[in-house]
Amino acid sequence: MRPAAGVLGILFLSGALLAETPNNPARGRSHFNDVARFVAGLPPEKGSTVHRTLLESADWTHFSEAFDQRWQAYQKGSLDKIKSWRDTELAALDGEVKTVFYPFAGPDFVNAYSFFPHAERYVLVGLEPAGSFPELTDVGAAPTLRDYLRSLGRSLNAVMTFSFFRTNDLTSDLKTGRLDGTTHVLLLFLARTGNRVTNVRPIMLDPEGLVVLSRPIERDRALSRGIEFSFVAPGGQEKTLLYFSVNLSDSTLKTSPGFRRYLENLGPMTTYVKAATYLMHKPYFSTVREAVLAQSRLLLQDDSGIPYRAFSRDVWKVKLYGSYDRPVALFTAFYQDDLRLAYAGGNVPLTFGIGYQYRLNHSNLMLATRRRP
Repeated sequence: MRPAAGVLGILFLSGALLAETPNNPARGRSHFNDVARFVAGLPPEKGSTVHRTLLESADWTHFSEAFDQRWQAYQKGSLDKIKSWRDTELAALDGEVKTVFYPFAGPDFVNAYSFFPHAERYVLVGLEPAGSFPELTDVGAAPTLRDYLRSLGRSLNAVMTFSFFRTNDLTSDLKTGRLDGTTHVLLLFLARTGNRVTNVRPIMLDPEGLVVLSRPIERDRALSRGIEFSFVAPGGQEKTLLYFSVNLSDSTLKTSPGFRRYLENLGPMTTYVKAATYLMHKPYFSTVREAVLAQSRLLLQDDSGIPYRAFSRDVWKVKLYGSYDRPVALFTAFYQDDLRLAYAGGNVPLTFGIGYQYRLNHSNLMLATRRRP
């Protein structure tokens, strides 16, 4: 029995459940991309599995048109400038970038992808829950589409304005409008950056650090949980995005050996850090800090990442971009005298704003590349 016309809703199921639902044999891989495009406000592809009632709804049409304009402005004001910079400063390093590790990221895939579009694997870590894959339906009892789309749009305000997610705001946004985690934002970013989503599955790490399918029956807090996206880039390259909801403090990693071992098993990696609340300046984030320094072949960060003093010139070649004066008022305790002196010795202009000092001509980035033996 169908609900009355105009009654729309959204249910939330895991990617594994979607892939295995016997009543939906035709969905398969294309369904994940169909939903991603819907969430991103992009026109449906031919044969889309998203219900026509949703695609023709006034709420989604309005969201799609408004977000198109918003995304175009964001791309012109930020992403295009990052692309131009990376084509000059990072393109020669593409061959070394296989795995991108982005701690304290939240769902900020769009910036990691903009700097490193040719990586094979992206590993993002944040405090926010991964949440569930949005299975779209016209079941009348489900939450309304309008609330969902408004909450989704609101959750992007900070990253599209300041270049970073604000943890408190994002946590609040993910508790409203049926945004139950970062999966929704990640789907939007994947689709809007031209990627084709082929699979989504809920994951967790076993005690040995191996990625396994998440099982709801297990509630052990020591098991790090997340979401995994398989996708195909515009050029045809198959890639993976993994998001883990993990507290990276030493005390938590000590009781969650799975993520610590997973991090060790990532091998040589490229690390990207931005707007990280200076956590790796603190002694009780030493585990992740030392892992980054030990395993990174390339590290791109602003001053909120690892302290400048940690980069031995015998090990690292460092190049500075933008300008460094002092941290924003909230983080003045993390002012770095040595970094200030290094900037006085020379730097390369930065053509875009990013991080806490997001205004043009106020931002900074440091590119550290490991010297070859």
